[in-house]
Amino acid sequence: MDDLSLFHNTAHKHYDHLSTEKLNIEFILSNLTEEFLTTLLHAYSNSNQFNMNRNIRGAWNANCAEQLSGIQEDIFIFLCNMFFCEKNRKRRKERMRLNNCI
Repeated sequence: MDDLSLFHNTAHKHYDHLSTEKLNIEFILSNLTEEFLTTLLHAYSNSNQFNMNRNIRGAWNANCAEQLSGIQEDIFIFLCNMFFCEKNRKRRKERMRLNNCI
């Protein structure tokens, strides 16, 4: 599964039940491409708690005409965290499968 598909699945898993955030999720997902997502994930990975919002906002604004609102920025950061958790979970599961642990 490519990163964009996994990111979309993660977003739907965590936000589909929240009707109040549907427009925010649709806005974020509709603006993502594989290349843009890679850029944003790189900005997320190379950030700390003090500069994460600034780095995400900067990467988004450099690649997208429409800006993120504060809520959308927070949702995106949460989704990045959940995306990497899911990616690492899949990696651990595969490693265990290869080592005949499961």
